[in-house]
Amino acid sequence: MKSRSRFFLQTAAGLLTLSLAACTAAPAASEEKPAEASGTYAYHIGGYDWGGRVDEVTLTLDAPVDSVSKDTFQVKETVETDDEKTKENDLTVTEAYLTDDKGEKTDKASKYVTLKLKPELDRGNPLYFSGKTGYNTWADPYTLTFTVAEGQKLESEGNPLTSVTIDEKATGKTTAVDEYKEAEFKASDGITYDYGLYEPADKAKTLFVWLHGQGGRRILHHEGRHRPESV
Repeated sequence: MKSRSRFFLQTAAGLLTLSLAACTAAPAASEEKPAEASGTYAYHIGGYDWGGRVDEVTLTLDAPVDSVSKDTFQVKETVETDDEKTKENDLTVTEAYLTDDKGEKTDKASKYVTLKLKPELDRGNPLYFSGKTGYNTWADPYTLTFTVAEGQKLESEGNPLTSVTIDEKATGKTTAVDEYKEAEFKASDGITYDYGLYEPADKAKTLFVWLHGQGGRRILHHEGRHRPESV
């Protein structure tokens, strides 16, 4: 009886050990990873000899991407023209990198992607000169589309992204003159002139005066005010 009881106890202990081992060896349920990503974009307009041009775009995605290069994305603009039609142009990406939520470059996976664009004379301009009004006018529509270039791949935490969809309309824009202060000068004849003023952090005894062309001015006569207004 003792040997039979010992046999049963050894068998039960063995089965328990196998059961525990099986539980330990069972793989944990893997966390579900995104196969697709979507997002929005905002752009920056820089000032150049021939006018303003979109020279930087920031993508904000709903899933982090592991890395990007200047060849990852193709960028195309759709822009209104003076004859109330639209045209499409391919824009050239010169640099691409990931940033953190403060806009600083990072080598870690991130939801934020910065694309530097080449400023070109015949494209990248969200403004057009209106022959009807004689003023520069914001193009409507002005939209950018982003596609992953053929042969390029994007991964999110090691998992391939099968598609990346970016909203067509920008969530915002910034310009090279956002740091300008609005000021005014009252002339001896009583007319008040409005102007923009930029003061660099490093003070200098040098004054640059920028006189805009015809498209960049709008003259408003109101209560003795003479206002060149850049659009």
